[in-house]
Amino acid sequence: MPSAVGAKPSGVRRVIFREFLPGDRKKKDGVSNISRSGGGARDLRYSPAEKFEDVVAEMFPTTRTEERQRGGATVELDVRVGDVHWDEKGTVKSVEAVFEPPTDARPTEWRLRRVTNIPPIKQPPPEAEGAAFVLLVENDEGQVWANFVTVASLRGGKWHRSVAEPILHAFDNRAANKAPVGYIDFVAGTQWTSSNG
Repeated sequence: MPSAVGAKPSGVRRVIFREFLPGDRKKKDGVSNISRSGGGARDLRYSPAEKFEDVVAEMFPTTRTEERQRGGATVELDVRVGDVHWDEKGTVKSVEAVFEPPTDARPTEWRLRRVTNIPPIKQPPPEAEGAAFVLLVENDEGQVWANFVTVASLRGGKWHRSVAEPILHAFDNRAANKAPVGYIDFVAGTQWTSSNG
């Protein structure tokens, strides 16, 4: 069940967050968890799917139909697309990002595809800085920005409490072997984290 959010930070509509695990570092480097062949999925997974459906639709409102081969048959899949922005030495840049909805093969998750093609997600903080989260932040102009935030900086008071507290709650109450995930929707006034069940 979603819970109520705190005060809205200036300029922020919505936030989707997910811890960037050691396996995700391998994905962004194009290395599989199993082999060094460069295989393995290069996406970030957000589960359970039904918790993220509304917020993903708000942040990535455009749909596109793609054809896929599944078991020798062609199937159509409606993906959500939108630009993800970042700042590079004072210049705003953007790239198209694709959120894939649940499929028969992966019925419980949304997937942010091909994180190796999203430059700000390819540059996580050094592992020595501790646990880090990928943030997708929608601003009041409807632009989605990708950022990393470390748990240390969240605890250090460098982030608005209404953003930091839900992320830290998810991290502090995380289940073994699962990435803490969640969203904060300041427009709808709801939030959900994996620590809420």
